[in-house]
Amino acid sequence: MRGPLVFTVSFGGKHCAIVGIHFELATNLCCDGWTMQVALMANTAHLTDEQSMFRFLVVGLLDEQIQVIQMLPQGTSEVASFAKSMLWQEGLGGHVSRLAVASLSDQLIDQQVSVLHAVDGQLWEPVLHLGRRLHLPVVLSMTSVSQLSQVKRLRRRISANCTAFCVATKSLAKAVSQLVSDSILVEVIPLGVPMPSQFTGAFSSEIPSIVITGTGCLDEDYQLVLEQLVRLAGQYPDLLLFFEASGGEDQRQIWQAARRFGLHAQCNFIPSRLRRRDWLADAQMLVVPQALGAARSIVLAAMACGLPVLAQRDPWLDYLRDGQTAWLVDAPDSQSWAQLLQRPLEDIDQTRCLVASARKWVAEHHTAAMQVAKMVDLYRRVAGEAYPFPTGHRVAGPSSNSR
Repeated sequence: MRGPLVFTVSFGGKHCAIVGIHFELATNLCCDGWTMQVALMANTAHLTDEQSMFRFLVVGLLDEQIQVIQMLPQGTSEVASFAKSMLWQEGLGGHVSRLAVASLSDQLIDQQVSVLHAVDGQLWEPVLHLGRRLHLPVVLSMTSVSQLSQVKRLRRRISANCTAFCVATKSLAKAVSQLVSDSILVEVIPLGVPMPSQFTGAFSSEIPSIVITGTGCLDEDYQLVLEQLVRLAGQYPDLLLFFEASGGEDQRQIWQAARRFGLHAQCNFIPSRLRRRDWLADAQMLVVPQALGAARSIVLAAMACGLPVLAQRDPWLDYLRDGQTAWLVDAPDSQSWAQLLQRPLEDIDQTRCLVASARKWVAEHHTAAMQVAKMVDLYRRVAGEAYPFPTGHRVAGPSSNSR
């Protein structure tokens, strides 16, 4: 059997044709034609939050004839069964011990790896150590403003001309560029999601169902939204609420607050982020109460699946564009959230226009295929002598006319 093999998966209840990879690549990873080999190191926190995106990256790299080694924590189910895997022992709180690094180093030494890639900020330090031990270039993924402190702490350990930052937004990339040496490549590679192949565009508010996503910690921002959801529940007795927390954080505080507000009958708490997008299938909107400065694919997935996104304005996230991809709250208070939560349910035509605009933005700037293509280009430049680093910072990404 030859030709492309197309994977169709469920994504937010919609069927998506993900990536076509050649049959012989999926069945024989030792075939000729590999251009390079990349070792991707992931931890439980990342796989809990972004397993689907990790899988799309692996499959997309294989389609580009780049061999992949998945370095996964022990106890993790296979993310992509047709790619090589190496297991490492994860400590408490995601800690990576020196013993784990030494074990990975021994396993990688004969694998002819071209690039090491840490897909989560907690893995930067061990991957930098592996890069020094194995004399390999390193790519560090950055998705959150909270990781800037790590850049400051580790910048003296980052080797010039053999380390690159893969940053999710331009604002984050500019902040990184101000902290590291001019010889360090800082590349903007936006998060990517697949576009559902079947989409009716018929937004409906008959049975209100809302996904609320954030840290799961009951702060002032969550409190404001919960208060307005109580009022919404009074108008819509069949209202359903689905709470999702990044990184699998404990949501007991949210549950206790929901009980106090009398919302517990409407509340559902998503227990596993591994299949969280299936919950988007029956939702009418996605609410992001907090401005965390952290890029997450679930927001882009909601846009791709046709959900209006209601969020607090976040200067670090360039995909939250008021009136184009989402409706935003500038200064969150009870009145602004009350108006925003009502808007999709009362102004159906405007909501459908927003949904169409958001889907168009994701299709033009945030598809999984775009992310893979930009990642391949970064790997080749950081690994090959034909792709030297520039003398000054290069913060590459979407052109200025896409702003």
